Amino acid sequence: MRRVFSSLLFPVLAPVALYSAQAMAAPSDQGFSGGRPPEPPSFSELDSNGDGLISRDEAASIPPLAEHFDDIDSNSDGYLTEQELQAGKPGPSGQPPRSE
Repeated sequence: MRRVFSSLLFPVLAPVALYSAQAMAAPSDQGFSGGRPPEPPSFSELDSNGDGLISRDEAASIPPLAEHFDDIDSNSDGYLTEQELQAGKPGPSGQPPRSE
């Protein structure tokens, strides 16, 4: 009886064990393939209405950009130009440059 029970459980438990092993072997919980984060969207991809500016609403799709929006918006007009975005790119620490 024990042998029959074991032979019935194997087909059920084997896929669970395989799935668990694959999940543990994943490169990271963020889903990066090859260990690298995905490329950030281009300015034109962020500028969804094509007006040449990135509004707070457009920036909201990228949490780090939304979080540092005011730091990057050097003229405090509530919009980011391509130049402001380039100047505000994160440095080696991952944080945008501080405005003095």
